[in-house]
Amino acid sequence: MATDNQIEGIKLIGEWCKWYAAVDTAAIAAIGALVKFEKGRLSPYAQYPCVLAVLCFVGSIIFAAWTLSSLPEAVQDIKDDEKIWDRDAKMFGITVKMWLLCNWQLATFIAGIIAFAAMVIVIAFTKVA
Repeated sequence: MATDNQIEGIKLIGEWCKWYAAVDTAAIAAIGALVKFEKGRLSPYAQYPCVLAVLCFVGSIIFAAWTLSSLPEAVQDIKDDEKIWDRDAKMFGITVKMWLLCNWQLATFIAGIIAFAAMVIVIAFTKVA
């Protein structure tokens, strides 16, 4: 059974994942609103970062779900001297270390933010006929 510190760490990771998923979802909605505002006529230069941003945010949501789905097992069978970051996270028969999964989540989130910013900049400075 998990110690109090391990349980607190697991809770913090869970909250972290939920916030990322919420921000990812809001960003996807914002992209949809921008595309609708532009009446679907984005320049090709804006289309690429738009698609990349959506894919990155969806990836971040998937990594968050993967992490969240692994937390209940961690509470049940973590050893007293084991760190949550060193645990295996399993989903659909694929096993990845928790620290790597959280880093993928962060990397796809940051890439999504960069692509989103690039899309906004391109939209602001290009005009589609």
